[in-house]
Amino acid sequence: MFRLLVCLCVARMLSALPVDVSGIRPGPVRIQQASDALTLSWPDDRNRNWSIEFSTDGKGPVIRRITANGSSILENIQPVYFADTGVRRGGWDQFFDFPPSHPDGIRRFQQEFKPSAIRVRTSGDRVEVEFEGLRLGIFRGSLVYTIYPGSRLVQQEA
Repeated sequence: MFRLLVCLCVARMLSALPVDVSGIRPGPVRIQQASDALTLSWPDDRNRNWSIEFSTDGKGPVIRRITANGSSILENIQPVYFADTGVRRGGWDQFFDFPPSHPDGIRRFQQEFKPSAIRVRTSGDRVEVEFEGLRLGIFRGSLVYTIYPGSRLVQQEA
């Protein structure tokens, strides 16, 4: 029984994504790290307490919840990105070019998001949380959340 319990605990720890918090400096955004979550808390301009809880298990929604003064605003959030690409024949300043008429046409891609690592860093008084592992057609990159203390703004970018 003890061996089974140890194996289950080790398997759970191995399934969590690596989280690099070495780029964090003290500031107005507080960070708490648990085995399967990363929670950031900060005050807005009216001294309301905001928090965002990110999943660090690499499965399911990226954001578990966003709260204001302890009340849940959003839960289980998974971003979705699309990209449309086409072939231009007359250069970028060709006004009457119509990419759908080209034999290659326009291709539409939906993201493939398989997070492989998380990096958290301070930039000024802001905190950025980067999830590596975003693919969008021919593009490769990350999903980045920026927390702005003193406001309710959470910026998401691919």
